Amino acid sequence: MKTLLLAESHPPTLEHLTGLLSQAGYTVRAVSDAVMALEHFSADNPDVVVLGVDLPHVEGQHVVHLLRAHSQG
Repeated sequence: MKTLLLAESHPPTLEHLTGLLSQAGYTVRAVSDAVMALEHFSADNPDVVVLGVDLPHVEGQHVVHLLRAHSQG
């Protein structure tokens, strides 16, 4: 089963997407901010990452750059 890291700051959206993605067969690690997303990315090495654009602490687009740098690193 593929693992998916989902980062979304809006709790109802996070809950809804977690349910949908779980039903689609993913093991979902759901977090609500960029710092937690970066921590879980490093620890869990997910197959797929889905990020909200407006995350607390760091914007989603900047998180993408950080994740890419970490992956290439």
